[in-house]
Amino acid sequence: MPKVCCSTSRVGLALFTSFTWSAIEAVSAEEGVVGRLSRNEVSTLEAALEQADAALGRSASVPKFASLLAFRKGQRVARARAMQMKEASPPVLMGASQRERHADEFLENEPGKGGSDHWSGIVLGFVMIGDTRGQWNREAALGETETKDMWMQEILSLNRAKAKRHGYRMAVRTSTTLGLDGLTPSQLAGCKEHDQAEDWCREFYQRQNHNWEKEAMISDYLNQTGVKYVLVMDGDAAMVHPKADTIRMMADELKRTGRDIFIADEDWSIKGKGKINGGLVLAKNTDFSRKFFGDIVASHVMGDAYKGPGPRCKNNEQLCLAAAITSYPELKDKILVASGQRWNRHPCMWSRQCPSGTPPDAKLFDPNLQVVHFMGAAKGSVHKTLYNLGLVR
Repeated sequence: MPKVCCSTSRVGLALFTSFTWSAIEAVSAEEGVVGRLSRNEVSTLEAALEQADAALGRSASVPKFASLLAFRKGQRVARARAMQMKEASPPVLMGASQRERHADEFLENEPGKGGSDHWSGIVLGFVMIGDTRGQWNREAALGETETKDMWMQEILSLNRAKAKRHGYRMAVRTSTTLGLDGLTPSQLAGCKEHDQAEDWCREFYQRQNHNWEKEAMISDYLNQTGVKYVLVMDGDAAMVHPKADTIRMMADELKRTGRDIFIADEDWSIKGKGKINGGLVLAKNTDFSRKFFGDIVASHVMGDAYKGPGPRCKNNEQLCLAAAITSYPELKDKILVASGQRWNRHPCMWSRQCPSGTPPDAKLFDPNLQVVHFMGAAKGSVHKTLYNLGLVR
């Protein structure tokens, strides 16, 4: 690994002219940085960048380049460079150092472990990052700590059994990767501009940024060798068909329609047909999918500084996906919006108590129902619903 030795003036010029990830990549490439950065090298690069920031000053016209903080563990540098250098140096499925960087834990078919030969090339991902209310943490989901949220254990157990049966590589993301402890550079800069405390901002953006880790996981795994498809679901969504290979069925739909990305709408509600729900997203590993998910994650992280195609994704990922259908080149021809009644059903459909009403022609008992999504207040009905479906005792 060549030694990192960044000229302060050169880095300063890059920061001054363009506050983008590509500027950092250009500086790194010019200095001959290849492969993954070690901790010492990251520290050296960060120190040089901070010196450049000090040299530039902190005037309103040249705000502090807050994305420096996001590079503390080398996360974004390594990810962006891996995407550009894939052909020259294809990344392998996660080893120990990558797992540390991505903060992911494998529950089924972990690379290099027993049973990984059964892997189908499909990655099933979930985000379980504990929030300030004590929800969504992996210890509770795995039954390692006492919790009143037993629904997490029931859902995770079902999904894990499905992964084991059909050879999915199941990964859980347990900490943030898109910024400093849950704040992206653009959010941090905005908070400082308005004199808002970082802790307050971190809690304000927490739910939004944790949800964005789903798209980050898709982008990450699409850039791993051997991966054919990546499905990332909300932690309150359960694959409920007792026998079907649900993800391969989604993949077959993509093949049949010639699309790259599978998502479901909310047609379980009268006003929900065509309204996409971001709680379930499947991506086929194609050039288009890799670029699209890389772009929208970059858009969220960079905020107004993003100059690529598609929308500026400063809010939640579901709004971004909806906006991208009409604004991202070719996406409307690459994305399949399937029926939520089968692929991402809200349990309100059975009680006919959905917020805007249940469609009168809705098929309440579908033998091909694949996914039930217990979003919002529906989590209280998890056990009863799964019991009625014959999935739990």
